[in-house]
Amino acid sequence: MTLAVTQELRSDRKPTATPMRKLLHLVVASSLCVAALTWSSRADAALSVYHLYIVWLQGQGEANRQSLDSFVDCLLSHSTYVDYWSGNVLVVPEGSYVVPKPSGALGSTSAVAAFVTQLINDKVIPAPPSYGTPIYEVMDDPTQTPSGLVNGVGGLNDKGTVLGKPAGLIINTTNPKGSAFWSLRTALSDETVATQHEVAEVIDTLRGGQGCCGDFCCEGWCNSAPSCGNMDGLQCPGAPAKTFTGSSSCGSVNGWLVQTLSHQGAKTCTGTVTCDFALATSCPGQKATLHAPCAADSECCAGTVCRKWTFSGHPDDPPADVCCKAAGASCTTGTDCCGAMACDATTHACSCVAKDASCANDDDCCSGLTCQTGSCALAPPPPPPDAGADVAAPETDASEEADGGPGIPLDDAGCSCRVAAPTRGAGIPLGAAVVALLVSTRRRRSRRLRR
Repeated sequence: MTLAVTQELRSDRKPTATPMRKLLHLVVASSLCVAALTWSSRADAALSVYHLYIVWLQGQGEANRQSLDSFVDCLLSHSTYVDYWSGNVLVVPEGSYVVPKPSGALGSTSAVAAFVTQLINDKVIPAPPSYGTPIYEVMDDPTQTPSGLVNGVGGLNDKGTVLGKPAGLIINTTNPKGSAFWSLRTALSDETVATQHEVAEVIDTLRGGQGCCGDFCCEGWCNSAPSCGNMDGLQCPGAPAKTFTGSSSCGSVNGWLVQTLSHQGAKTCTGTVTCDFALATSCPGQKATLHAPCAADSECCAGTVCRKWTFSGHPDDPPADVCCKAAGASCTTGTDCCGAMACDATTHACSCVAKDASCANDDDCCSGLTCQTGSCALAPPPPPPDAGADVAAPETDASEEADGGPGIPLDDAGCSCRVAAPTRGAGIPLGAAVVALLVSTRRRRSRRLRR
């Protein structure tokens, strides 16, 4: 359900971005050089990112916090939920927080904006990243903190402004006893449905649509009676075996209680709509879906691998291991692809990265190349056959230390190493930076390649 925002709170405070300028230190015969790696935004911007923060008012139902966190992980990383937006939306869970209740009422979503802004300014919850749009879901027992949840309403949402930027604002009840339709539900079952419902609606609103995709018969109540076919269960590890729907005629579902959604409800809040989107697990084995965090390929759904990926390249969006598409895999947009790869507009496949272009993983790069200090380069030659033999460290003298050694030119600053900055902030892949130092000595000394 959507509630119009009557007033928006604006603030001059800006989110603090964590600097991600990284320094690469190379030492050649006691000379030290430092190169700063620069970041740039990903060219493909078809994907919209939303950061979800769940805020529990202290003493108002936070005992369900861990269970709702598990549900959110299942919803966003192991179900088809984001497929409702046809690959154009990514929802990132940013954690849940128990905070002191406000001194006044949360009578509207504009009051939620003011409350959240104060929490950020007081460093009770973190400021949002510089990229994407934050969504704040406040869990409220309206019998303790008066809010817009009146006359049996279980949840409200709308867009507003937090810290001078657009934000999604939600109030959900933790006390279903006052619900007009679902007073027999448990608090957790009401919270899972409301989270799925209100988050989807506020995203539609932020994208310029109408926020009614979870309304009508889709929420399980139709023509003054339960609509059992629009309620279902979502199963993941940690989910309850059974959840009562709140209706004796509909009984219970397996797992967490969820509902259907309507694409038509993103365009209209009047008339009759078709509830055409039902949730399901992402793939057999309840594995992680596209863009979900991972630790190994085996955790990802078929057709994806676990690799470094970043949505924006912003300093506060460092590359992280997620399930993404490898080179040659089918794709819809570039953000489907791992690392810095693009989605070829003709073949609709992730295309490998050419020499000197940005990368995040070795297998982003085309054949014969590896990802070195953030860009694809020729793979380094293998070490000499006797590389494993014990050899005394070469001696140096003051003249060689001063000029960086024979054959290694000085730069304008008197430094004997140079590093090119990558063109895109895909980060420095672990284990991918290989630095070869060739130290030439007098004829009687060894020459050794060190990495």
